[in-house]
Amino acid sequence: MSVHVLTNNYDICVIGSEKVGKSSLIIRCVYGKFVENIDVNELYFKKVALPDLSNKTFEISIFDSDFAKDLHSASKRLHIVNTNSIVFVYSIDNLESFIILSDYYDVIKRIRGSDVPPIAVIGTKSDYSSTNRSVDPQQGQRFADLINAVSFNECSALYDMSVKESFEKIVKTAVDIKLKLIKSKNKTNLLRDNSDALIPCESTNSLTYQPSIVEADSKPEEIHHENTENPVEGSSKQVESKEPEPEQSLERAPSKKTQPDRHYTRETETINKKSESGCCIIT
Repeated sequence: MSVHVLTNNYDICVIGSEKVGKSSLIIRCVYGKFVENIDVNELYFKKVALPDLSNKTFEISIFDSDFAKDLHSASKRLHIVNTNSIVFVYSIDNLESFIILSDYYDVIKRIRGSDVPPIAVIGTKSDYSSTNRSVDPQQGQRFADLINAVSFNECSALYDMSVKESFEKIVKTAVDIKLKLIKSKNKTNLLRDNSDALIPCESTNSLTYQPSIVEADSKPEEIHHENTENPVEGSSKQVESKEPEPEQSLERAPSKKTQPDRHYTRETETINKKSESGCCIIT
């Protein structure tokens, strides 16, 4: 099994019982030729041009799934999770292959919940004579209506009868989904790029200036050094010497702290005068 199938989305997943001719139908659709006995679990790519989109060319991926072999395995679950649309295939000469489509649909609803992808219903081997037919076109149409399928067709891969018409609507639907996903992805990338490019800053016309992180860290640091560098050095010297340095403290101390120094000077002068007069001072 391709790793791409397990890890990436694809546009159309083709589901049906064995021997209904779904692989031959895909080969006819993609390559325009009929091949029998083809291995399933293959991913094919087809380029399509849509007239209503100015014939713009798109490449769609079509997965030939063996979903019917084991509906409840984890790998088969990924077949349904990863696809954007589904094609149910049955053979008009095999009633069982038609009836089991209802079981496939129920499993898909359990896997996808309310997000059931668009579905097309195709009955193969329409070249068979009416005597070999087991499923009438009306039965196929009623089932398609019941599950709200985008289209119902019968075709013959062997004779290339109505193969293009059988895939036409589901291919258009798959392309529409693809375009929406591309637009959504581009929009998300644009928003992310714009978000990464945005740098928060204040307008130059703002009355209040808010510094950036670098400025906010640097400005207080410069002010701190200017105001505290000398006092810190002076105080450390005083602690080490344990002696006051009047001259340095007078230079650095603010004006309010000069009063005690002047008071000390007056007291010293008073003491000197009393000492000269012979007065005894008790300390």
